[in-house]
Amino acid sequence: CKTGTGKLSKGEGIMSLARGFLFAGIPSIVMTMWEVEDISGAEIMTEFYKQLKVGFGPDEALRNAKLTYLKQSDPLQSHPYFWAAYVQIGKTTPIISKIKINAITYTGVAIFMLTFLYLFYRFRAKKKRRNFN
Repeated sequence: CKTGTGKLSKGEGIMSLARGFLFAGIPSIVMTMWEVEDISGAEIMTEFYKQLKVGFGPDEALRNAKLTYLKQSDPLQSHPYFWAAYVQIGKTTPIISKIKINAITYTGVAIFMLTFLYLFYRFRAKKKRRNFN
């Protein structure tokens, strides 16, 4: 929590934990600007990771997670305190490309089909040899 807050240094900006991750080479960070409530945080982050898995970039995934949370919440839980603390900085390219997911799926199906055809013809060849004997 509060990974986006820190000491403001002239000429440097905010010295936060998120800044350290960026300098360490982490391309994209989701941080919070204040301490978040556990239940809403778990719901938002669970939906965020689902959105990343589908192929959205971190910015779109966070936006969609917040919107999903707002659709499911009551008037009290829809207060910005519960969802607005999350901020994404850094690169916005998807972590899992939709093209890669399709390529992996098609490759898996192709390998399965080739294995099936190989075993089918091998079984058929053995059956023919037995019929000749």
